[in-house]
Amino acid sequence: MPRRGARRIALLEKGGLQRDVSTVFSHLMPGAADEALLRDTAKVEMDARIREGRILVEVRVTNEKAGHHIPTDHPARNILLLVTATDARRTELEHLGTQRIPDWGGKGDDADDYAGRPGKGYAKILEELWTEVAPTAAYWRQTVLRADTRIPAKGVDITHYEFRRPSDGGPVVVKARLIFRRAFKVLADQKSWKVPDILMNETTLTISSMPKIL
Repeated sequence: MPRRGARRIALLEKGGLQRDVSTVFSHLMPGAADEALLRDTAKVEMDARIREGRILVEVRVTNEKAGHHIPTDHPARNILLLVTATDARRTELEHLGTQRIPDWGGKGDDADDYAGRPGKGYAKILEELWTEVAPTAAYWRQTVLRADTRIPAKGVDITHYEFRRPSDGGPVVVKARLIFRRAFKVLADQKSWKVPDILMNETTLTISSMPKIL
């Protein structure tokens, strides 16, 4: 609810009075319909170093400004953290860790099928009791909560990744992207919904070709 320069909370003809601009806050509350608001919600930070032929990466995602868990509202909403490391030829390095995006991140051969790739998924995962379908967005049916990986307000989520260092010792570019989806990909595909991903935030770190070996 930011200040937007308004000086009244009601129209003049409805009895609105002039107020100090610092005391009038916007009540538009667009939520996830506002892409600019989404991009100003979470902070992504990253550290990387080299140890024994491996690139060690730590990613921190902070829910800075939502004031509630992210994602929230409709249970179909989800956020993906995608982490990549590429060499000087832009070839992705082998991921040696176990921290990966879950199946609901999209299984298949599409460019936006991220299941199994380095990263993490943030969502409330509901399962239908009778059909055992999970994740489901049909909250009006009888469901059970199977997982809740959302980030609470002001919360910080930390994950770690390991990539094999290029044999030529060249520079490595590590990138972390935070991607918002209005619906789980399998549901969007089933319904033929055209709901493009929204990039909430990203950060990139380049490790020089002559790093200090730890």
